[in-house]
Amino acid sequence: MTAPINRPAEPPGRIARWKVRRRERAVQRAAAGKLAPTARWTLGLTGAAALGAGAVAVFITQVEAGPVALITVGAVLLIIAVMGRRITSMSLVDGGMTFEERVEQRLSQADSSEQAYEVATAATTVAPEVQKNEHISLMSHAAYEEVIADRLISLFGTSVIDPREDRRRGSWRGYDLLVTREGKRVGVEILFGDPSRSVDSSRVRDRLHHALIQPDLDALIIVCNQREPSRPSFERLSALVPQGKGFQYVRWADDTDTPALWQAVEEQL
Repeated sequence: MTAPINRPAEPPGRIARWKVRRRERAVQRAAAGKLAPTARWTLGLTGAAALGAGAVAVFITQVEAGPVALITVGAVLLIIAVMGRRITSMSLVDGGMTFEERVEQRLSQADSSEQAYEVATAATTVAPEVQKNEHISLMSHAAYEEVIADRLISLFGTSVIDPREDRRRGSWRGYDLLVTREGKRVGVEILFGDPSRSVDSSRVRDRLHHALIQPDLDALIIVCNQREPSRPSFERLSALVPQGKGFQYVRWADDTDTPALWQAVEEQL
């Protein structure tokens, strides 16, 4: 008895067949825009937490922007988890605003850099493509920079120098902040991105190249809300650091990471 002509032969072995079928299901799921079960669980739990926190905050705070943003983003996360599909935009009932327009409005109306950072983080987790919007990208990065600058100033006081005004005038030195002590100069470059992914190693490489060619800089610390590059990529990046200079990568997503930020700067000073 011969096998049907159009049916491809399955690889021998139950494990091999299972791996092939799993790859096929992953490809079909990606083509259909569907989320993996683990991603749906993560989004659902995050959405429920944000929704609950926003609901509680409505009753215990007098500020509206933060709680409303948490409720909105939490609801969106739950909707995506239930639907099980990625989204690029969505229409909201109040005036038919797109998701991007809603995010941009929340960012511009945030009462503090911390609130703007929370909105940017939640929105980018749900739909990373919102960062292709120039206004959203600029506001997200600016909010994150302000948050990190505030943390460093609270840790190191007047030792923190902000040269970002020079960058706005076109004379970028390759870092956003400078921490000095007894002649040591440590540059801090701040990057914002999708917190659910690892940072693109090319972004880190570019910052290393521009910052460590400065003869008066002793070390560079990159602070980012994304996970660090893979170990092989990180080792290749570390090999680019000139002899006698230091380099560290610190992931800062919230204040639980502030001690690690302090330690990284201290080690380079």
